[in-house]
Amino acid sequence: MDQRVIIQKAIIGVDASNEDKEIGWESIPSVPNPWASVEEKGGSENYQGDILTAVTIAVFTMRHRTDLNEKMRILYNDRIYGIKSIIYFSRAGYIKVTAESGGEYVES
Repeated sequence: MDQRVIIQKAIIGVDASNEDKEIGWESIPSVPNPWASVEEKGGSENYQGDILTAVTIAVFTMRHRTDLNEKMRILYNDRIYGIKSIIYFSRAGYIKVTAESGGEYVES
C-alpha cells in the first residue's frame, strides 16, 4: 500500500424545485491516511449514444474502513474513479474497492 489516494463524498443541496441535487464534492478525513495498493485492470472503449467513450477499471486495496459506500469516489493520479463495489476482508484487515474512471468522450 504505497499509493496516496483521496476519498470524497458528494455534497447534497436543494434546488429551486426542492429536490436533492449534487452541488460539489468534499474530501473525507481519514485515520489512518488513505494509502492503497492500486491495480489497474484495463480499459475499454465503446459507444454510448453514438459517442465514443473510454473507461478504465482499477482495484484499490486499502486498510479496513467502514465509512465508504458506492456513492463516493476516489481521486488518484489526477483521475476520478467512481466506486462500483467494496469487498470487506475484515479478518485480514483490508478492503478491495473496485472503481471506474472515464465514460467521457474520446477524440478518435
